[in-house]
Amino acid sequence: MLEREVRANLVYRAFTRIGDEKVPDAKTLARLGQLMEPKVIEQLHQRVVELAQERGVTQGKEVAGGYDSGGKQHSLSDR
Repeated sequence: MLEREVRANLVYRAFTRIGDEKVPDAKTLARLGQLMEPKVIEQLHQRVVELAQERGVTQGKEVAGGYDSGGKQHSLSDR
């Protein structure tokens, strides 16, 4: 889904600095995520939220969640 959104949306392409380049496929994005420590991913997420808030894209309300490695569901604010 992320791959499709970035491929189709010019704003996402500009934000991710992909521009006219080929968007990485879902498998590549998953591999990149697995190479990073959870703390790094958390820091990246926090920085994206900060940038979105600075630009008025979001007000910082929780909109998503996920699952930990044990399959337990949690919200992003649980971390």
